[in-house]
Amino acid sequence: MEKIGKLLWAILLLSGFTRVATAGVLTGELDNPHGTLDDQFVYTLSIQGSFDGSPEFPKVDGLDIALGGKSQNVSIINGKYSHEVQIQFILSPQKAGNFAIPPIKLTVDGQAMETLPLELLVSASGSPRSAPGSAGSAGTGAQSQSDSPGLFIERKFSKKTAYVGEAIGVNVKVYSRIKVVGAQKDFRYPSQFQVKDKENQKSNVEVVNGQEYNVTELESVIIANREGEFTIDPAILIARVAVQRRSRSRSFFDDLLGPTDLQEKRLKSDSQILKVLPLPTAGRRKDYSGLVGTFKLSGDLNPRESKVGDTLSLNLVLEGQGPSSGMADPTLPFDTQLAKVYKDKSDYREDLDAARGIDSTKTFRYAIVPEKSGPLNLGVVTIQVFNPTQAAYEDLKFDLGTVQIEAGGAVAAAPLSSPTTPAAGEVASDVDTALPKTEQKAVEVMAMDLVEPHSQNHLRGSDIITASDWTNGGIALSLSFIGLVSTGVVAYRRKPESENARVQRANKAFKHSKKQLDFAQACLRKQDLPQALKAAQTCFKDYTGAKFGVTSAAVTLRDMESYLRSRSVSRETLHELREVWSALDQMIYAPPLGQNPTRGEELLTKSRRVLEQMERQCGRA
Repeated sequence: MEKIGKLLWAILLLSGFTRVATAGVLTGELDNPHGTLDDQFVYTLSIQGSFDGSPEFPKVDGLDIALGGKSQNVSIINGKYSHEVQIQFILSPQKAGNFAIPPIKLTVDGQAMETLPLELLVSASGSPRSAPGSAGSAGTGAQSQSDSPGLFIERKFSKKTAYVGEAIGVNVKVYSRIKVVGAQKDFRYPSQFQVKDKENQKSNVEVVNGQEYNVTELESVIIANREGEFTIDPAILIARVAVQRRSRSRSFFDDLLGPTDLQEKRLKSDSQILKVLPLPTAGRRKDYSGLVGTFKLSGDLNPRESKVGDTLSLNLVLEGQGPSSGMADPTLPFDTQLAKVYKDKSDYREDLDAARGIDSTKTFRYAIVPEKSGPLNLGVVTIQVFNPTQAAYEDLKFDLGTVQIEAGGAVAAAPLSSPTTPAAGEVASDVDTALPKTEQKAVEVMAMDLVEPHSQNHLRGSDIITASDWTNGGIALSLSFIGLVSTGVVAYRRKPESENARVQRANKAFKHSKKQLDFAQACLRKQDLPQALKAAQTCFKDYTGAKFGVTSAAVTLRDMESYLRSRSVSRETLHELREVWSALDQMIYAPPLGQNPTRGEELLTKSRRVLEQMERQCGRA
């Protein structure tokens, strides 16, 4: 903007305009002199004339002050040139009360000036507004319309009581009648909840209290991994809205430079209480799958008739309402001594819906190779799930049926002739005793194609081995020998570390990962948030790699969960690891607008806690 102002001044000089000096002006204004604790207020300092330095907003007890932005406005009216600078400060109240904003002092055009003192009245948060089309919905927390005219937010849960492992849909609606140019959400949930956000957001139009609003819906699903009563913090949205620029005069240059400024509005819903019930122990078997929801089981097996050694393809499809990604493979009921079973990679798909929760489908794939002929009874696959609508356990069953297996189709080798004793004076021949007469002729004909039984005189044309052939063969042999030696050297350098070295590395895994978190904390103090988040994520990969003797660079979240599950790490710890990992991923690869060091500090604290839990439960190598 400063470059534009200088350019306009140069145009004025070339065009013959005469700059007429005007007296400096210093004013301060509040966008709203009263509001609630849920609001943010914008103080605009307008300066007409030249000044030095950057004005500072005075400290006011109970108000957090942040610099909001700076803009310039150049106008020419009747040959008079004026240059106005507007500086915005964002005021966030921390308590209710009447705040006295003292004057801001500044030297403008060589004269000492100060703004008028202002008062700001902040009251407690307003009462929640009922959801559109309903009267006081129990699952809705919304900001009052009067608190932020033309812009408010509400949140609704699909249920307020659920079981451990049950999906709860969350729908956050942002109602707007003004222009929103950007927003940053801050939706926080207790660490005992796994959060899944839906990528695509919905947009529509709704009429509320006779006024038409543009509505944006943000959907997600939360899953509790522990029972209890939890207070869910308010959903907060910091929106940047376009507001009319405050200017005492308007000209053609207002349109040229843009007639609006950006201000931040802080939207806030009510807090909510969710009750999470434990899964009942009555009726739960040892082979309980861990699934919570309403599911059905189907499958197919092909072919139904086969031979020993051939492959049967088995697909088991589990689908329904509820998360099934963490379910272990079902137990196949037939005797594995009658057939070999090879597990293929499972397929998983899920759709998030704020009303239904999670619709998931998981397909288990197997290859079965029969080893004995006759009827093969594969039995009935049984999966126990907990149905929250019935508040009871139920069995999903699929009958694999019986497959008829025939003997293998491979042709048996022909037995050799019985050896005979040679007569006196005869020499026994291997060919004579082992092969019939009809096959001896074929062996003799094959022998004519061999080189060694014939002398050099019998060879003709290309059959003769020349000196160049010997040279090329020698070179090829030498290169093969060099390659063999090189392979041996590389293999020696890459040989697996000794068991003692592996154990030492595993026992130092926790200490090494703690140092990485200390480095992440140092990066955060230097305001290098991306580097801090990457170091925190790397500490989990390096810990798993060292603890289980694998290459840490290739470790994925699924690998970590699999390794830790093999050491009997609790489901709660695995859920917390998944939650922290997902949050780090989002902050690294899809960060919200503007850095959030506070959120980074929280993630580092959670990362340290999860790492300590993993170490306590994994034990030493």
